[in-house]
Amino acid sequence: MVGDSGRGYLLELLLTKIRFIAQKRTDKGSFSDGVQIVGMSATLPNLSLLAGWLGAELYQTDFRPVPLQEHLKVGRDIYDNRLSLVRKFSPAIDVKGDEDHIVGLSYETVSEGHSVLLFCPSKNWCEKLADGIAREFYNLRNNTEGEGKAGPQAVCLDHAGLVDVIAQLRRTPAGLDPILQRTVPWGVGFHHAGLTFDERDILEGAFRQGLIKVLAATSTLSSGVNLPARRVIIRTPTFNGRLLDPLTYKQMAGRAGRKGVDTQGKRHSTPISSCLVKREGDGVTTSMLRAILEIIVGGVASTPQDVRLYASCTLLAASTRWGRDPSDGGAEPETNKGAIEACVEWLMENEFINIQKEGEEERFAPSLLGAASLSSSLSPPEALGIFADLQRAMKGFVLENDLHTLYLITPVYAEWTTIDWYQFFCLWEQLPSSMKRVAELVGVQEGFLARSVSGKLVAKTDKQRRQMAIHKRFFTTLVLQDLVKEVPLAVVASRYNCNRGQVQSLQQSASTYAGWG
Repeated sequence: MVGDSGRGYLLELLLTKIRFIAQKRTDKGSFSDGVQIVGMSATLPNLSLLAGWLGAELYQTDFRPVPLQEHLKVGRDIYDNRLSLVRKFSPAIDVKGDEDHIVGLSYETVSEGHSVLLFCPSKNWCEKLADGIAREFYNLRNNTEGEGKAGPQAVCLDHAGLVDVIAQLRRTPAGLDPILQRTVPWGVGFHHAGLTFDERDILEGAFRQGLIKVLAATSTLSSGVNLPARRVIIRTPTFNGRLLDPLTYKQMAGRAGRKGVDTQGKRHSTPISSCLVKREGDGVTTSMLRAILEIIVGGVASTPQDVRLYASCTLLAASTRWGRDPSDGGAEPETNKGAIEACVEWLMENEFINIQKEGEEERFAPSLLGAASLSSSLSPPEALGIFADLQRAMKGFVLENDLHTLYLITPVYAEWTTIDWYQFFCLWEQLPSSMKRVAELVGVQEGFLARSVSGKLVAKTDKQRRQMAIHKRFFTTLVLQDLVKEVPLAVVASRYNCNRGQVQSLQQSASTYAGWG
C-alpha cells in the first residue's frame, strides 16, 4: 500500500510514472485516457491528499459491516474513543503482577467463546505473556476440578484439536518449541518472526479454526495475515522504540470484528506520507536517488525538464503543495528543486549517469553501473558499496575456502538479529588463519571487535557506520557458512544466539540476494 515503508515505495513510483506519462500527453494529467485506477482504504485519514495527487473522485463512508468499539484502559477504568468512562473493569481472574489485567481481559472474551489477539512490542514479551496466560488457564482448570467451588469456570477448549496442533508442530523441521509445548494445550500461542514459516502457518490455522483462543503477536501480524478476533489488545503504545503510528494502530485494531466472523469488534489500546522522505525535516532518502535513476535507465525521462516534471508528479510534491496558498500558482517549492538537483548531482558524481549532448540539448544517459544497479533492485548507495567490494575482490580473492564467496552473496541489508559482540569476538578467536585472512581482506579488524565488546564504540561518522556494516555482514556470513555445511537449524540458532525463524528468513533472503530464489 502507498505509505508502507516496504511495499509502498514501488506502488508510489508506479502511480507516479502513470501520472508523468499522462501529464506529458495532456495538460491536466488525467488518468481518463485508457487508464483507470481504483484505490480503497479502511485506515487512511488523509484521503483528500491522495485524491488530489491522483486527480481522482473521492467517496467516503463511515459504514462498517461489523461495529468496532475502541476503548482505552487506564487502571480499572475503561474509556471510549471520546475519553468518556464506559465501565470499571472487575477481572474474574486477578493475577498477582498483572496490573493491566491482561489475563482478566483475555478470560472475559474467551469465556464467551471468542478469541483474543494481543499485540506486544517484542518477541520475548509475546512468549512471556503467552506463557503467563496459559499458566493461569491451567490453574483455573485444576482449581475448578479439584475443589468444585463456584467462581470462574475453566476455559472451554477442543483438547483433541489442540493435541493435533501439538503433533503438527512436533513434525516441523525445527521440532516442538518448549514454550509452545506448555501454552498450546491451554489454547494459547504466540506468533513472531522467531518462529519458522511452518510453525507460523500451523498457529495461524489453529487460531482461525478457534482451537487457539489467545494469540500474542508482534506488530508484523497486523498486516498481510487475515486473523480476525473479537477483541484486540494493544499491550503498549510504544513499538520498536517509537510511538505507534496511526496507520499501524488501525491495521492492528482492524483485526477486531470481521464480517462473517463476528457481530462486533473491540480494540483496547500519522497520516500517509511519501516514501521518498524519511520524516519531516530529514530530507531526501535513497528512495529519491533510486526513483530518479529508475526513470533515466528505463528511458522514461532523459532531459532535466523531464526529471523535474516527473518529480512534480510524485506524492511528495503533492504533499508539499497540500495546504499552500493557491495564489502560488502551483509552483514547485525551492526545497524540492534543490533536492532533485542534489540527487542528479550525486548520481553523476558516482558515475551512475552521465550527460550527453545532442546539438544544443542535454540528455541524461545511464552508465553500465547505473543499469546494473537498477537490474539488481539495489539502491544506488548499496550498489556503490557492493561495487567497491567486487573491485577489492578482483585484486585478491581467497579460494582456500567458501567464506569469501559467501561474504559477497551475503545481503548487505540483512539487519536480521542483534549481535552479541562478545560472542562474535569468541567466534573470531576460534577461526582458522585462512578464514581470518578473508575477514581482513573484506575489512574486519580485531581492534574494532575488541572495542565493540567493551562498549566503547558508537558509530557516529560515515566511516564508522561503514565499518560497523562490514562487521555485521561478516557475522551474517559465518551463519550462512554453517547453513551451507548443513548444520541443524536449532544448533545454528543456539550458536549465534538467534531464533530459528530468523535463521530461516536469513537463508531465504540470502538465496534471493544471490539470484538463486
